[in-house]
Amino acid sequence: DLLKACVLVGGSSLFRGFQERLQEELNREMIEAEVVALQGRHQASWTGASLIASLATFQSSWICRHEYDVSQDRSLLCNFE
Repeated sequence: DLLKACVLVGGSSLFRGFQERLQEELNREMIEAEVVALQGRHQASWTGASLIASLATFQSSWICRHEYDVSQDRSLLCNFE
């Protein structure tokens, strides 16, 4: 079940005691989830973004700066419909 695990990634997850504090807060709220802090998590966000950016399906949703400047956030919505 997706809600049974909380995987920590990113540089902020490296704060001393962060994993333990989050686990305690989840337990206090009666949320049964395992907090997992893997090695290399300081690079996990970058690695995931790099993989997604290399997909052809993602590349087809890119917009250029001019397109954004002209249509603002409407161009973003069109690319993800």
